[in-house]
Amino acid sequence: MQTPLPPATHYKHPQLGTYSSADELLADDRLSETQKQIAIEAWRIQLEHGMSEEADPAPFKAAVKSLKGAADRLAAGQH
Repeated sequence: MQTPLPPATHYKHPQLGTYSSADELLADDRLSETQKQIAIEAWRIQLEHGMSEEADPAPFKAAVKSLKGAADRLAAGQH
């Protein structure tokens, strides 16, 4: 089980709401695999931008690592 990430690291999807973890995004059956890939990439970019503005980038780094793992699982069909 993943450690909960702070709200600043969450991803707000324009139509489907807020995701607090990569696993939550992968489990959402409303998204196709392509939509999940796009959301993971957008979320990663958002986090990397936020890292440069935060005094403590550790939660952002943890979230990016989690997203990279989710992208790998998605690509391998293991989501």
